[in-house]
Order: sequence, then structure tokens, then C-alpha cells
Amino acid sequence: MNPQDLWPGANSSDQKILGLASLFDLEFSIDWIQELSRAKATTLLTTLEKACQEGFLKKGDLGFFYFSDPKIQSRIKSTLPKDQLEVYHRKIAALMMTETPDNEQAILAAANQLVHVSNDIEGCRILLDAGNRYRKKGVSQKAFLCYDKAIHDLRDKEGRPENVLFIETVIGYSKERLSLDNSELTTSLLKEALTLAQRACC
Repeated sequence: MNPQDLWPGANSSDQKILGLASLFDLEFSIDWIQELSRAKATTLLTTLEKACQEGFLKKGDLGFFYFSDPKIQSRIKSTLPKDQLEVYHRKIAALMMTETPDNEQAILAAANQLVHVSNDIEGCRILLDAGNRYRKKGVSQKAFLCYDKAIHDLRDKEGRPENVLFIETVIGYSKERLSLDNSELTTSLLKEALTLAQRACC
């Protein structure tokens, strides 16, 4: 999709700013977008105000905005260059872990970005933590996504810390009710985790 088809009056700066904003699941802060885009405050505020007038965005708490319609957000997200998406997701995840004051909010926001990229052991730890938190909140789909991504990314890694994290993630995965929908896969993962545990004890 051409960005101009969605917002005919948008310039390149408008497109970049809204594109970055579209990567956030819920509300986003002006400060976060400024950090990512390096845009001047006046440029940023002008774009966000215009987007509100166009009906794309709505204002939340002071300094925060959110998309008025998930479909519009998805369409704007689709205009971002695919070869830059991983870089953006990593930057947002790092930003969430350093700038979001609430620890749980930071972990969940970071995990929402990390499910889109290949992760090292630290990224997988965040995904496991987020998966456990989502599971305890009853947000099964999100929990399942975090566990599944961590398991996938840990599979090609070797080392005791990685193996321990894999085992812990599989246990969390098996406790999630959605895992019952594919009992064969869950059983296979538990056997794989048990093998690693037995190997570690020898």
C-alpha cells in the first residue's frame, strides 16, 4: 500500500512518525516517538495533531495517543519498509525496558515487540516472564505467543542457562490452557525438556 492512499495530505515526516506509532500495541508516548524518529518536537506535535483531526488517532493521558481503529493501525503498519521492521521492534523493546516506569508494563510492552524478532537469552527471559504474567492474568493468546516464541528461539542455543530457560518455558507453556488444544506437541515439548533436565543432572 502507498501511504498516500491512506492519508493523501501526509508528507514523508508524517508517514514515518505514524508508521513508528503503529508498532505500539496500545497507547504510545510523544517522548517514545521522538526518541525513535529523532523528529523535532514541533514537527512531531504537528503530525500527531493532524492525525487526530483526520481521525486516525485519539488523545489519551497527557502526552499519550492511541489509534482510533486497529484496522487503520494495521494499514499504516503495512506501509513500513519490511527490512527496517526488526530494527524498530528491537529499539522499541529496549525503550520500554528503560523508560516505562511500571515494571510489569515494561515487560509486557517489550515482549509485544520481541515476538517479532529473533531473540538472545535475555530476550527469551523477557518473553518467559511476560508469558507467565499473561497466563496468570488469563490472557491466554498473548501468553501462548510469548511461550511459543521463546521456545522457538531457544531451540538453536546451547549452554546450561539456555537449557534451564528452555525447561522453565516449556513448563509455563504446559500450564497454559491453550496447550491442551495440541496435547501431542505439549507432550513432545515436555519430553524434550525432561531429556535436557536429565542430561544436566549427569
